[in-house]
Amino acid sequence: MPTAVLTLYAADGSFVTQTDCAAFSLLKERYLPYDTFHAVYCLTEERLPQPPVRAVFTLDGVKLHDGIVRSVKAERRNHLTQLTLTSRGYTESLMQNQMVPGLYTDVTLDSLMTTYALPHITYESGLSASNYIYVKANTAMWDALSAFCYKYNRSLPYVTRCNHLRLSAKPEDAAILLPAEGLLRYSEDGDASTIISRIDMADIDGTYGQFTCTNEKAAERQIVRVKQMLFDRQFLYQPEDALRYRIAYSNRKLIGKTVSYCGYCGEDIEDMVELSGVLRGHVSRILLRGNENGLETTDTLYFDSFCNVG
Repeated sequence: MPTAVLTLYAADGSFVTQTDCAAFSLLKERYLPYDTFHAVYCLTEERLPQPPVRAVFTLDGVKLHDGIVRSVKAERRNHLTQLTLTSRGYTESLMQNQMVPGLYTDVTLDSLMTTYALPHITYESGLSASNYIYVKANTAMWDALSAFCYKYNRSLPYVTRCNHLRLSAKPEDAAILLPAEGLLRYSEDGDASTIISRIDMADIDGTYGQFTCTNEKAAERQIVRVKQMLFDRQFLYQPEDALRYRIAYSNRKLIGKTVSYCGYCGEDIEDMVELSGVLRGHVSRILLRGNENGLETTDTLYFDSFCNVG
């Protein structure tokens, strides 16, 4: 297995570095604002000097994870101390902080991201402003960012690299070529568990009948799931977008293609990958696993309203 280094930071800034990795996994997902890291290490000392609060993981010198420690256990077994740790990327805080309700005008990504001082998070620069967003009570920052992104480019935000937030597509670089000789598995699947067939929305006075939207993807599958909702002030001046947004969101993960191979080629969320004669497209989900037997990468490409469209 390549060199897998885990650096653990205490609250006072002190840190220890561990290199004896027994196993690890790193999961990244297009529709989640954080990555999840899990690892088992054999400690060089019997116990950690202080409870760790931050975990940084590098693979062959490349930083793949930087996050908050959610759980940690150092256990003595057969004269060996084993550390088991779970961590999530700092961008998880986008789901844990709520915006003040109300109407926001001349909104930019920068104005949204500076609502709170969130550590270790970077974001895309140079994006134009939106006329407004309306924040409902108990709305998480991630939901406000999603509404802003949909108005900006009819897409959803995503997190790539270490805690870097993007709204727009990545530059079209050459596709990362996955090793055909290392192919382990290939599958095609789909998830229609969240699909909505029709949404009816009341107008601002509470009367139904003016706003409705149907989903052709549900009709193709003969799925009937009708939702009723009150007027959505997030789309005060484009009420039809409130329906289109929810229909598109219900179609996420509708079709998936998954490939597993030995090794890791450095791909990340929304990177273009290609496996000759098998698949080509933008990565939507990555599961990277390592142990004494080496590395295995599982890439999933979604084909839905926001991923690999067209």
